[in-house]
Amino acid sequence: MSHKDSDLDSIDTQDSNEPTTSGRSDQSAPSDASSVAAMRSAEFLEKIDDIRNSPTELEVLLENAFASARKLSWSDKNIFKYGKDDDHKLSLAAILQAMLSTATSCGGEASARYTTSCILACHDSLDKLRDLATTWITHFLFICECDESKIDQSVN
Repeated sequence: MSHKDSDLDSIDTQDSNEPTTSGRSDQSAPSDASSVAAMRSAEFLEKIDDIRNSPTELEVLLENAFASARKLSWSDKNIFKYGKDDDHKLSLAAILQAMLSTATSCGGEASARYTTSCILACHDSLDKLRDLATTWITHFLFICECDESKIDQSVN
C-alpha cells in the first residue's frame, strides 16, 4: 500500500523532528496536572475526529501510529513507574502498541480507527504521547487499587 493513496498531509500524521530527551530520567507522571484536561479539550477531540473520519485507510493510520509508539520507545519519557516505591515499571510505548494490536479484535475497525486517531493526534510531541499512554493506564487499565497479596488467581 502506498502512502500516496491517502491524504496524510491533510491529517498531519508524519513524524516530527522533536528531540527525544528532556533531561529528566523519571518521566512517570504526566507533564503537569492539566494533562488529562488537555486530552479532553475540544481542540484535541476535534483533531481525533478529523483523523478518524478521514479517508485515510486503516492500514496507513496503523503504520503511522506504530511509528509514533516506536518514537516514544526510544525516548527517556517511555517509562511509567508505579507502586508503593515506584518499584514497578511499564513501557508506555508497549502500552500504545498493545492498544493498537488489539483494538480491531476488541471493537472492530471503528475501535482501531479511534485508537490510531488518539495516538496520531499526539504524534507531534513526546509529552503528549506519554500523557496519552499514562491516561490510558491510569484511567482504563489501572481503574482500581489492588493489593497483590489479596488477589485470588486460582481457577474455579
